[in-house]
Amino acid sequence: MTKNLLPGMLSDSGLEFFVLDETNIYDTEVMCIHNGSITDFSGSPYYVIDLVRNEIDNDPPTAKALLQMHPNPASEEKRLKQLIVCRYGGLDYKPDVIEGRLQDGEYWPCPLHGQCNHEGVLCKLPTSRNGERLKAEEIQLMKLLSTDKTNEVIANEMDVKLGSFHLLKKKLYKKLKIQTKQELALFAKEINIL
Repeated sequence: MTKNLLPGMLSDSGLEFFVLDETNIYDTEVMCIHNGSITDFSGSPYYVIDLVRNEIDNDPPTAKALLQMHPNPASEEKRLKQLIVCRYGGLDYKPDVIEGRLQDGEYWPCPLHGQCNHEGVLCKLPTSRNGERLKAEEIQLMKLLSTDKTNEVIANEMDVKLGSFHLLKKKLYKKLKIQTKQELALFAKEINIL
């Protein structure tokens, strides 16, 4: 019964961050669902804000990137919100905070993928089931393989030769420990790519 509820809708189901405007990641309201309520970021429990602050403090490349984006010393709240937007901006069925721990991050269709100077630092590409981080090219391949496009069309869209495409596909399937396009599509949906 709770499978279709978003995280945070029940008192014991964690907390879910999301953004109101996915097209404008620099000036959007950050929201959270927690204990059955939807609030803006400032209404998040203090321990959650502290978790985000600690995430920044314990990751120098992330702290540096956020400082470049929001250099004003009084902009701490903007830096906190920016990390949430970049790392947890999508509304999905996996809590971003569960049992007092901030999760690794999630993939969401950020409009700046492929164009952001801080890609891979602020946002994190998803991991395979064995914890190995996926690459941007693998994400693109997963999206394309989850369509009804032929291998030739996909290779052309990725601007690779057909032989190279088959090698990329084989490596991806091995990394994901799958054998079929159906398994790939299910995994892509599970990690928020579809």
